[in-house]
Amino acid sequence: MRCGVDFGTTRTTVAVVDRGNYPVVSFHDDLDDTFDYIPSVMALDGDHPVFGFRAVRLAEEGAPHLHSFKR
Repeated sequence: MRCGVDFGTTRTTVAVVDRGNYPVVSFHDDLDDTFDYIPSVMALDGDHPVFGFRAVRLAEEGAPHLHSFKR
C-alpha cells in the first residue's frame, strides 16, 4: 500500500493511493468519534509512549507530553 503522511504542527493526516484516488484515512478517538486527522501529540502512560487522541487525554490529566513538534 502506498500512502502519504502530512506531519503537521498540531495534526497529522494520512492519505492512501487507491486506483488514482487519494482518500484520507480516518482515525477514531476514545469515544469512537471519527476524524480525518490524528493529533500530533505524544504522552507517557507510565513508561509507555502513546500518541494521538489518547495522548491528548493523558496530557489533559497531567501526564508528561510533547506537542507542536515543528515549532
